[in-house]
Amino acid sequence: MNVFLYGSLIVIGMLLFYLAFVKYQQIQSLLSEGVRTKATVVTLIEKGNGYSPVFVYYDEHKNRIEYTSRMASSPPQFKVDQTVNIVYNATNPEDFNILTYWGLYRWVIIPLCISICFMVIGLGYFYYLLGQQS
Repeated sequence: MNVFLYGSLIVIGMLLFYLAFVKYQQIQSLLSEGVRTKATVVTLIEKGNGYSPVFVYYDEHKNRIEYTSRMASSPPQFKVDQTVNIVYNATNPEDFNILTYWGLYRWVIIPLCISICFMVIGLGYFYYLLGQQS
């Protein structure tokens, strides 16, 4: 039973590691091929116990794009009328990232940290078993 449990941790850890790697490559592609511009926070929407910013920016063809962030924080991360640097996908302007370390890499860092923990626990167990057999 323990072998299955710890083996599963290793497999899940490897899967999360792969997903983090794929997300990292998507971010790198967006940074190299995307269009950089500035977005303005036009309002804050209350969501639960936090506030989500609503960004407005214009694409290459001067189309107005409005995006409500799915992330909410309290206190608010942004202020109304604050401008932020963003990069967006030219073929899908609603696919954008804020040009900050956390804005770009949070979905790389989080699964990567979890995957490392899972793999260390799983591999540590099998290393322990090898020591017991000696």
